[in-house]
Amino acid sequence: MYLANKNNGYPKYVGGGPPVYPGALEIGNSNREGTKLLQEYLTLAGYHLVLDGLFGHATAQAIYKYSFEVLGAGYRTTVLTKYVWRKLTANMTFALSSRYDARKVSDINDLVVTFAKRHLKAKAMELNMRNEGPWVRLYMQDHEGPKFPWCAGFVSFILQQALETQCRDLGDIDFEYLYSCDLLAAWGNARHALFQHITPKTHVPPGSIFLVYRGHGDWVHTGIVINKRDNCLETIEGNTNMAGVREGTAVLHRFRSFKKIHVITDYAADIEITRPRTIRSTHR
Repeated sequence: MYLANKNNGYPKYVGGGPPVYPGALEIGNSNREGTKLLQEYLTLAGYHLVLDGLFGHATAQAIYKYSFEVLGAGYRTTVLTKYVWRKLTANMTFALSSRYDARKVSDINDLVVTFAKRHLKAKAMELNMRNEGPWVRLYMQDHEGPKFPWCAGFVSFILQQALETQCRDLGDIDFEYLYSCDLLAAWGNARHALFQHITPKTHVPPGSIFLVYRGHGDWVHTGIVINKRDNCLETIEGNTNMAGVREGTAVLHRFRSFKKIHVITDYAADIEITRPRTIRSTHR
């Protein structure tokens, strides 16, 4: 679920709550949307199903095996209980938590790194290798499918999660939720924060945004810098794979050379850290 702020037009991140429980689903139920969501989370957990929204014997057996293998031999069910749902969606709930260790966070960049690592640990990934599933919809504001590569959506979501955890008005830094690498580059350039040539001496703080430049005003991939080493960047990026392609399947931890890399730094230099606040709501 996403909320739109009618006063300024940009999307409003609302985190902290678990994905919505679709009810006690069982064989023959008529809730196809809820059943498909269940099938997606079971597939993400390794219990692969056809995502057709039909609760048949295959879905029932997947719940049974999940409950037996993950929740313990004493817990066996073919019905989607609240307890099974909480366990299935625990990674998403963890990623959306606004809690953090204030002793380890000194600025917005630290929060960006903190939340990027949280989504990495939560094993955020797409389904069907077609930019589909709950994580893609989270990053792309309910959009999904082959026309929606989600690396820029991942970056925008992490920035928004960090900024709104600090209860900031995103309009104060001219924040825009962007799906496009080219638009991210334009946003950074407008803030005089886009560096187009990186050397070992370039200051690239953790929490910066990197962009892969193909040439002729075309940026094709993006992610979060978590560390700059002598001759490479350590990153967390969405919609990639082990080969580092721009149309992968997951949020991954990678190392990238400086070649064809641009970075956006100091995009929130004027934002100070305040005490954390828990923001409550729901996502699906």
